Amino acid sequence: AAALANLGLVYKARGQYALAEPMYQGALSINEKAYGPDHRIVANSLNNLGVLFREQGRYADAERAYKRSLSIREKALGPHDLYVGQSLNNLAFNYYLEGRYGEATPVSRRALGIFEAKFGRDNLYVAGVQQTLRSAGELLLTEGASSSRDLAKSALEQVDTRLTELKSQAAASGAALDIDAQLGATWPAVRATVDQMRTNK
Repeated sequence: AAALANLGLVYKARGQYALAEPMYQGALSINEKAYGPDHRIVANSLNNLGVLFREQGRYADAERAYKRSLSIREKALGPHDLYVGQSLNNLAFNYYLEGRYGEATPVSRRALGIFEAKFGRDNLYVAGVQQTLRSAGELLLTEGASSSRDLAKSALEQVDTRLTELKSQAAASGAALDIDAQLGATWPAVRATVDQMRTNK
């Protein structure tokens, strides 16, 4: 199953979605038979499929995959696990891309709460996620797409500036700055959300 998933990832990275999908579906089928339909490994396979569908604009298929992955993770890991936060964040991103901002915002808030609880409300990265998600979700819903894109872009640029400063400080002191570990699974989706806003008319 892992080999199929890895091959699917290679095909997806190349944009060869027709080749990637059977690899991901095969990995899912193997994992379901090996572990049962409600195992966390099955949830990982579903999440991979959701990302693949989303990148193709198959939002309904992605939503089904994300929701099933979320349900499995909540039962297997509890409602506050980081992987649950990942599923919530992916689902919210899918809603954003469909223009379903009213549905996206509460899901984003729940994901944000999980990451805040893990990393702390005053953590730089959580603050960036918080600012961007709220700009992207709430303002798209209440103030219109144009103002939302501008504010979300501004928020992201402010966070990027601060990250650059921290990287320079870390390099000067010889300390490690593990951004990915601090951000968990949410940062790529947040950045992709704002990038999508920048290109939308």
